[in-house]
This record gives sequence, C-alpha cells and structure tokens, in this order.
Amino acid sequence: FHPYTYQGNVDIDKIEDVTQRRAILSQIDEFGQTSAQLFSKAHPKRLKQTEVLNSIFEARVVKYYGAQHLTESSDVGVASLSWSDKNVYVIGSDCCLDVHRWEQNKLSIEKRKNSSISRLVKIGKSKKHNKIGQANFSTKLTHRNLCFATTKDGQYSFACGFEDNSFVVWDVDKSKLHQGIHKHNDTVSCLALDEDVDKQRAVLVTGSFDKCVMVWRVNVNAKQRNKDSKKRNKKHQRRGSDASKLVVYTEIVDPNPTHVLDNQLAAVMCVDVSLTSGIIVCCCLDGIVNVYNASTGEHYHMLQPFVDKAIKLESQRQTKSEKEKEKEKEDQDDEKNIQDNDDGDDGGGDDDEVQGTGSVGLNDMLSPLSTLNDEAEMDFASTEQEQEQEHKEETEIVYDENVSSKMGSIPSGELTIVRVSDVFGHVLCYSQQTKDIFLYSSAGQLKSWSHSRDDVYHDIQFSKAGNHIVCGGTETIIRVKELPSFRTRKKFVEAKKPIRCLFLDKDETYMLAGTANGNVLVYSLPQKAFVKSRVHTLTELGF
Repeated sequence: FHPYTYQGNVDIDKIEDVTQRRAILSQIDEFGQTSAQLFSKAHPKRLKQTEVLNSIFEARVVKYYGAQHLTESSDVGVASLSWSDKNVYVIGSDCCLDVHRWEQNKLSIEKRKNSSISRLVKIGKSKKHNKIGQANFSTKLTHRNLCFATTKDGQYSFACGFEDNSFVVWDVDKSKLHQGIHKHNDTVSCLALDEDVDKQRAVLVTGSFDKCVMVWRVNVNAKQRNKDSKKRNKKHQRRGSDASKLVVYTEIVDPNPTHVLDNQLAAVMCVDVSLTSGIIVCCCLDGIVNVYNASTGEHYHMLQPFVDKAIKLESQRQTKSEKEKEKEKEDQDDEKNIQDNDDGDDGGGDDDEVQGTGSVGLNDMLSPLSTLNDEAEMDFASTEQEQEQEHKEETEIVYDENVSSKMGSIPSGELTIVRVSDVFGHVLCYSQQTKDIFLYSSAGQLKSWSHSRDDVYHDIQFSKAGNHIVCGGTETIIRVKELPSFRTRKKFVEAKKPIRCLFLDKDETYMLAGTANGNVLVYSLPQKAFVKSRVHTLTELGF
C-alpha cells in the first residue's frame, strides 16, 4: 500500500511545510492505517498445480474405477443416468428404474439387490402402478435415451415415448406414477429438463411427432408439500372431518403448458433447454433447428446446418480459387519480368569471352544454392501438408468440394442430438445419418463443424465452461473434444459395448457412462486429489 498508510512510517512532527503535513494527514484519514500484523501464524503454503482439484476436462489424469452391471439383463441397455450425493439413478431401455448407492470413498457404485424399485417400476407398462393403462413404448422411436430425465435431487423422473401420446411423472421414492399428461396429438418423442436450484425454478420441454414443442412449469418443491398434505389429511381422518377439508396433493407439472411452440414443419426429434442461457432448442426430422426464448417462447432463429455448411464450403472454394488465380497471375508477371531482364542484358563480347574461358558466372555460383533452397522448401511444404492433414484427421473435419459445388443438391439428414451451453448459449447438433456435428453461436452463426467418421454418437454433453464436449457411441470410445476446433483431447477405451448415455456431476469430477449391455462405467479424478483437498480444507479450519 501507499507508504503513508504503514504504522510508524511517517513522522508528522518533522514535516515543516503546513500544506504538505495537512495533505499527508488527509491521505491517512481517507485511507486508514494498514494493520501491523495480519496473521497470528504462518500463512498456508501455496498449492501446487497437481494439488488443485480440476475438472475431468482440464485434468491431465482421469482414472477408470471400474464397471458395474446395473440393469436386469445384458439385453437391456442404459437409457438414462443421474447422480446425487448418495444415489445413482439408472433407467434402462425397458423403462425400468433402479436406484443404487454411490460409494464416495471407493468411487464405485454398490448395486442394491432385490430392490423394490427394480421389481415395481415399469414406467408405461406396470398394471399395478401405471394409471394410463397398457401403454407400451412406441415403435417409432429409436433413441430412447432422449425420453427420460430426472430431477437433481432424484425425487422425480420424467418419461415419454408411449403409444398413447402421453408423458408421465414418476415418484422415485414411492415407486409409483405421480402424474400423467395427455396434451400432444402424437407420440412424445423427446423431453429435456433444466433446473435453477437457487431460484427454485425448473422447466420441462417436450417434443412430439405432431410437430409441436410444449414448455411446462415444474414445481420441484411439490414433494415436500405433498408430505405435509398427507400428514394433515391423516389428522382430518382421525378427527372425523368431512372430505371437503382434505388437502389436495400438489401436481409436479402444471396440467397446461406455458408455451406451445409450433414453428416446426416436421416431426420433432430432440430438444434441449438452458435456463441460464434462456434458450430452448429443438431439431426436426427435416434437419432444421429452431431456437426459442425460454421465458417468453419468442422464436429467435431457424438454423439450417446442412445448408449453412454447404454455403461455407462454397465460400471457401471460391476464396481458394481466387487466391490460386492471383498467385498464377503473380507467377506470370514474375516470368515476364525475368524475360525482360534477360533481353536487356544482351551481350558484350567481353562477357562472352569471360564465360567462354571457363570462368564461373554469378548465376552458376548461385544455382547449387537455389537447388538446395528449392529442396528445403519442398521438404518444409510437405511437412506442413502432413501436419495439416493430421490436424484435419484429428479434428475430424471433412470438406467435400464436389458436394459443396453443387448448391442445388445439398445433402441433409435427421438431427438426433441437440445441446445448449449454459455459458455461451452455443448450440450443438448432431446427425446420426450423416455423422455431421455442428456448432452454432448464440447469434445463430455457424462457428464450426466436424464429422464423427466411423463412430455414431449416441450422447454428447457440454462442459460447464462450454469449451469442451464429451461424446460416446458405437465405437465404444469416449472422446473429450475441444471447441470450436473439435480436436480430440482425451480418449477412454474401457467400454466393451456401445456407449448409450453419459453423465457428469455438477463439479465435473465424476463421469458415468452407460452402455448397451447395462454396464455403468465410472471415471473420476484420481482419488488422491480428493484426499489432498480434504486435508487442506481441514488445515484451514484449524485442525
């Protein structure tokens, strides 16, 4: 701080100038005095970089802690995963929900045997618990992992995709149907849930083959009120009160949607919502993406990824062609200048005699050097080309000039995955048919695109920071990619079957991966990182 603020650093009595003394006193009075002592003991040591608890996306080392089979049989895949402090919620492709215990110290999942939930929960099929009858899972759907969501506290799960065009709310603790809603005119193909715990706000978005997207308000605190209502109802029944005084249970989802978004021209295949970014995104069977305001339902953008990609490729091709023409023109001008110089140096006899007597001219002296330079430039160019090719392969970007030049016939495909970043509001969409993956800015501009090559992704998740994604699919490899370059930064190859779904905890220190045979793989930062963090925290508390 300023020298005047330190104790004993200024001797006011020795300052003879009245104005300067007044100014120094004013400085001290305005700022105050720096404490003579800040700590009663030594300051804690600065942590090393290896001791800082990072996320899976930033950490150098991510460990695999094993796999556990968590569905009823190997024929049943994992369609949805959710995690809380003590439990792991697994929904299988057969619509069965199981709750297993999360072992923090072991970084593993303890399978609960003979779970009552496992025996009872048959969302959409159970005669005993399902109020909507014998509704089976629709044969229209091929991506069942888009049909489930679970609240952050693990109290309720939402499921869709039934033949009766409904979606349901499932009470996980009681293992029974809590609410069924019939508002869509065709099969509900997908849903997405987002919660803001601090503001106690949650939104559910559903998409359907009827080309509509509906936005629903979710009352995440309804369960506690339902418990209180049941207690009051029991008191009324014991006292013999009439039925009119009984308290009605609170519904988790409002019976009517807050917004109906009907700008789509084809069946809706996938949706996502971000309350932080304030964006709802849906993708349709015709390859078009619609972006809406999450609060008002206002339509922001209509994105056409395949058209935008073709336009970008055409623009790149034209730019490349113009550069080649400019370079060709420059080369021709250089050749013409050389010829003009040769014609201007036409002969004195003395020069001919000097060259004829075996003396070495300047051009002859420089020719070996120029040859070496040409060879070095060729080697450097080839190295650059190899690096560029490796970069293209790593980023998995494919440029098809033959297709891009034919603007009249643009290839398109069904978009099967869409995600919204909470930080930047970036929109990412993927097509399993064409294996194209697109990244858009919040303003609706195509930032970059890539190709999954031999892999077909079943799930993609954004990092909290929005600068990475993690994806998995048929190649049984989990990839962590950097955005916007789509460069692969990490690979996890422990899975033996295709990856169906991925889940990251809120701190991004754990990652769960569900496979097609019902296994759940656990990845985490090394356990010693958590131990160091805990010990450091205890030290700060004075232990």
